[in-house]
Amino acid sequence: MKFSIPFKEQEILSFFSEKHSPVLFREVVSALGISSDDRGIFRKKLRSLVEEGKLVRSRRKYSIPKNMPAVRGIYRGNKQGFGFVIPDKDGIQSEEDLFVGPRSFLNAIDGDLVLARQEKKDPDGRRAGRIVEIIERGRTHIIGRLVFSGKRAWVEPQEDKLPFKITVNTKKIKKDNVGEWVETEITSYPNSKEDGKGEITKFFGSPGDPKTEEKIICEKFGLFQEFSKSALQESEACSPIDEKKKIPEEVEDCRGLETFAIDPIDARDRDDAVSIESLPKGGWRLGVHIADVSYFVKEGSLVDMEAMQRANSVYFPHKVFPMLPKKITNQICSLDENKVRRTMSVFLDFNASGNQKGFRVAQTYIKSFASLDYESVGEFLNGEPVTNPEQSLKIKELEKSLLQLSSLTQKMRSKRFQNGSLDFDLPEAKVSIDKKGYPTGIKRSDRNQAHMLIEECMLAANTAVAEFLGTVRSESIYRIHECPSEDKANSFRNLVSRLGYPAPSTEMLLKPNGFQEILNLFRGKKEERFMSLVALRSMKYARYHPNPGLHFGLGIEKYTHFTSPIRRYADLVVHRILKTRLFEKKQRQKKASFLSLCDNISEQGRKTEEAEREMINFYKTLFMKKYVGKVFQGHISGTTSFGIFAELDDFFVEGLIPLESIKDDYYEFFPDDYSVIGKRTNKRYRLGDPVEVLVEDVDLDLRRISFVLSDFVKKAKKPKKKGKITKARMKVRKRKAIGKRRRR
Repeated sequence: MKFSIPFKEQEILSFFSEKHSPVLFREVVSALGISSDDRGIFRKKLRSLVEEGKLVRSRRKYSIPKNMPAVRGIYRGNKQGFGFVIPDKDGIQSEEDLFVGPRSFLNAIDGDLVLARQEKKDPDGRRAGRIVEIIERGRTHIIGRLVFSGKRAWVEPQEDKLPFKITVNTKKIKKDNVGEWVETEITSYPNSKEDGKGEITKFFGSPGDPKTEEKIICEKFGLFQEFSKSALQESEACSPIDEKKKIPEEVEDCRGLETFAIDPIDARDRDDAVSIESLPKGGWRLGVHIADVSYFVKEGSLVDMEAMQRANSVYFPHKVFPMLPKKITNQICSLDENKVRRTMSVFLDFNASGNQKGFRVAQTYIKSFASLDYESVGEFLNGEPVTNPEQSLKIKELEKSLLQLSSLTQKMRSKRFQNGSLDFDLPEAKVSIDKKGYPTGIKRSDRNQAHMLIEECMLAANTAVAEFLGTVRSESIYRIHECPSEDKANSFRNLVSRLGYPAPSTEMLLKPNGFQEILNLFRGKKEERFMSLVALRSMKYARYHPNPGLHFGLGIEKYTHFTSPIRRYADLVVHRILKTRLFEKKQRQKKASFLSLCDNISEQGRKTEEAEREMINFYKTLFMKKYVGKVFQGHISGTTSFGIFAELDDFFVEGLIPLESIKDDYYEFFPDDYSVIGKRTNKRYRLGDPVEVLVEDVDLDLRRISFVLSDFVKKAKKPKKKGKITKARMKVRKRKAIGKRRRR
């Protein structure tokens, strides 16, 4: 076959499709008989086809995409135009990302499922390549700000990892809508030559309004805000258990057992309670009592179907989007004080040393003696006066049980860490909201002994249930957490060494004990929180799976979620499976694999975490807006190639100090040392160092707070003091003025 100018695209592609391996340029022109005069034009044509993704060029060889090794994964964009393909192997994201340059991403946008080709690999292992096919679009709708200029209108995406515009029709836009947040359906995706096109489908309102931002976040992450009328009607038909009726044969009467709940002061639901009894031969019997949601929410019901879609409840600082209707969540199943409730109870027997010796599950009726809060119980366990008078009276009545429970759970906690469980003591932000929905304060929500006490009880119950389900060899829903990659473990080890601390081998770090050993070195030191964050980022995502597997973070071989069926769908399913195995005479037929269900609730769980985090970040930026221009004390909480992150001491708020704002030198980032160092002065800013910063800017759209070191704030020049104007000075001024006029 010989080609003539102009070269026909289809003929070129047909030639390469007949080749089953990549071909060098010189081999192509030789095979096709391209003259030396035409080779320059032919080369440009091939490069054009490469840019369009119809051909792939790797190591000077050309081929059609299907004939070259491919990387399938999710494209993650960047505001500077480049991005990365995160490979997807059997549903698990691998560690080896593929860098994609500004001219190599085809017309993919963040979130797209793509097929890419690796074109080179640097000596340090970094891979680079090109996207050759977009398999599936990750986004069909974009949220952004509506901009109007002249006769044109477009939407600028809210996320900076979407560096493009979406042109929209001006006829459907009112002047009042300009500047608002809107949702746009993409009708034509952007590429290197032109912007995208779309149709506005929703108007959210003005930026900065908490109600508007809440709507945007719910829309962005696909959160369900309302239940269908039919599901609500179904839930309204549910009624609490009738105490006057005879207790069913399969249910144990535990109403006389001293059970109590410990929850946050502002708890929106109570789905767990605990009890403790002394055993005749020494030791204790721990009771963990969980609301029997599965008794009221039947599998396949309308409420169940909607709960499965939600997968979990979503908690914002000012409100909750529950997984189940409020009638079930807040009334029928909530383990309120002095209310008889139906529960699934796990009874765990421990000897005096805190070793578990027995396990039993029962369907029970309980009557909670008291609803306690973490703050008050924490004060009591610390030997401090309980400040809440009402709580103080309740705690006095339960003093013996609380002390026994504290003694047992401390032993349990100690053994758990000895067995390799990790302890990430990372405080969360607690935002105070006024009646209008605006933030009034942000502080750390630190854990106390009461939090740890309940945590140990719930972990013990979850582990015992998982162990039982694992022995009956049936599919269920387990919580698994694979160990980190060797590269991540090595990186963490190198950081510890650079900070001047002894580090265990990489092999040891692939066991939970190794990571915990390092975290213990930083306990109580300035680097503690940062090292916990670095260790956490070294881990893979925990996820749900139908078969048991290692939970690396807890150091447990089998683990599940059983203790929160009001707010997690996985727990509700586990309750049903447990009942089937223990209490039903006729075993149900085995259903299709739980794999798709596990994948769905894992994905929804990640979306929930992102949505909750973004809402918190919005409140942080809105809160700090009134402090622009103010100076605060803080400490360095992170370092990057583009700046230093600082956390304020007064508020649990973090902001960025751009490196270019540090004017006394050119600073370079040293990732292994987590520091930036001045090239000329050798001045170093390192993790944990104290800093004084000025709040320079707050960007509500991107949820960003910008700081500048107070040493480099431009100080306004003080005006010179003006002396009194005497008669003599006035005469001098008049003479000068007359002289100027004459010279003109």
